[in-house]
Amino acid sequence: MQIKLVKDFENAKSGSIIEIDEKDLEYFTKEGHIVYIVYTDIVKKEELATKESEFKAKTEKEIVMPETKEIKQEITAPNIVVPNKEIKSMGELFQKIAKGEVIQKVPAGMSENTGAGVDGGFLVDHLLYTGILGRMMEGGVIYPKCRKIQVGDNYNGMKLPYLNINTQSTTSQPRLYRIAEAASKVATKFTFAQHDLALMKLIALVPVTDELLQDKNMLEGYVISQIKGQFGWRMDNDLLFGTLATTGTMGVLDASAAAFITQPQAHAATMTPTIVQGLINGVSASLRGGAEWFMSGQAWSLIKAQMGQGVAQILNPLAGQETLGGYKVNVVDGMLVLNGAAKDILFGNWDQYTLIEKGGLQMDISKEFYFDTDQTCLRFVLRNAGAPTWAAYTAADGKAYAAFSTTS
Repeated sequence: MQIKLVKDFENAKSGSIIEIDEKDLEYFTKEGHIVYIVYTDIVKKEELATKESEFKAKTEKEIVMPETKEIKQEITAPNIVVPNKEIKSMGELFQKIAKGEVIQKVPAGMSENTGAGVDGGFLVDHLLYTGILGRMMEGGVIYPKCRKIQVGDNYNGMKLPYLNINTQSTTSQPRLYRIAEAASKVATKFTFAQHDLALMKLIALVPVTDELLQDKNMLEGYVISQIKGQFGWRMDNDLLFGTLATTGTMGVLDASAAAFITQPQAHAATMTPTIVQGLINGVSASLRGGAEWFMSGQAWSLIKAQMGQGVAQILNPLAGQETLGGYKVNVVDGMLVLNGAAKDILFGNWDQYTLIEKGGLQMDISKEFYFDTDQTCLRFVLRNAGAPTWAAYTAADGKAYAAFSTTS
């Protein structure tokens, strides 16, 4: 509850308003005399009404108006030069200006571009735009399509077994046998192989001054989004061209992945329907439902010009708005240009590429490392490794099939 002192009490002055508990009221009774009133809402309203009445009772003479002063500014003529003539009035000056008899000089002294000093420059500045303009990191196109498995505690890698059957025929394993009645069964075998993957680390360490983070709106969120985009781009690049020894990932276009990809078509700089169909046919029929195209922007532009709508030689265009041969096209920033070289275009199903990860992309923020320089450090860490797990095989038609196909 609140009380208001009506007399001085110890160190508290009369008129003080104090918040206390009801059990402490006796303390404010001195020698039996009450030194307070309970400061209720009714008391507050009565005091306010009294103050308003006293104010209205004052006369206009009692209310002192602030003193006003008239400020005069002297207006002088601009810095002018009139050859061998004296100007006696402003009217004469204006007449001479109209007749072109006056030469105007650039005034000396303060200006927006003058440096600090006796001239007193730099009084204005250029506004700093609140946003940050420029390229946004593309992020991952391939990385989100991969199959991901989490590595458990106390492990820094994983063994991935996969079926390794390189032919498909009546005599390939696992083999089935037709036997006569009461004949002995013949054992069939499976052939397995294994990837032994060790987690490797991809990191980014970004120190930013505390002043920037405080003064530049949304800078922290902008930096984080850019770094995440760059992680996605780098993972795409590693999934295409990486090696187990350096990146922890077996790139499907690297020589080490030869057993998991078919190279059915050699081609010149000009793409043809035969090459397109050959690449599609290089992926196993059971995987084509989830297969997509991956190529550079320049490659897709050339293919549309060669086999798209409006091309006279193509009666039924293969290149649609976002599809080639009926399959979705993904433009990947980092793939080779379409120039007749090997592995400049990829068709495949990335669900057959397995990534092992430890917790995904981790982000930590700390001031400790750069504490003495007033900087906040953003740390990003991604631990993973990966490899394709659908081995290429040769079917009865003599063609090789896999989860991925590319040009040779």
